[in-house]
Amino acid sequence: MVRSQKKLGNKGFSLVELIVVIAIMVVLVGVLAPTLLRSVERSRESTDLQTLDSIREAVMVATSDEAIENEVADGAIIDLGSGDSADLEGTSLSNYSSLQQELQATLTSSITMKSSKARSGNIYIVITDNGSVCVMVATTAPTSTTQLPADTDAVACARVTDAYFIVK
Repeated sequence: MVRSQKKLGNKGFSLVELIVVIAIMVVLVGVLAPTLLRSVERSRESTDLQTLDSIREAVMVATSDEAIENEVADGAIIDLGSGDSADLEGTSLSNYSSLQQELQATLTSSITMKSSKARSGNIYIVITDNGSVCVMVATTAPTSTTQLPADTDAVACARVTDAYFIVK
């Protein structure tokens, strides 16, 4: 029986070469993973701010209706509930039935914040007695309807410096 020898050019990878390649890949993943995670959280925060802005715009459009404007003429502080499961139905919004109906027609009934910081507080709509509107995520309820809350009253963004979950 004649044995054929392998050609030298068709040798394949050795175990050492495979281990080196895997080690390089592990190092690259270790370096890139934190950057990727920060980018994902920034994206979530950006989405949450856009959601708050959409709520604010819907309230602004709704208050342009005279009946709704009269309903909130003395100002209103509306708690939509927790950031991880805010709702347009079972909240203090039910005290303003015309506004509630208009928002239900415009927005989805369930509002969920995506970032970890925005989930830690409640979503509040503040309508001042002069008609200014602010939507924010805060751990304590705003108390005044004569002026808009300060930025620092809202929950701070985790990944963006000097940014808060508040839209005025």
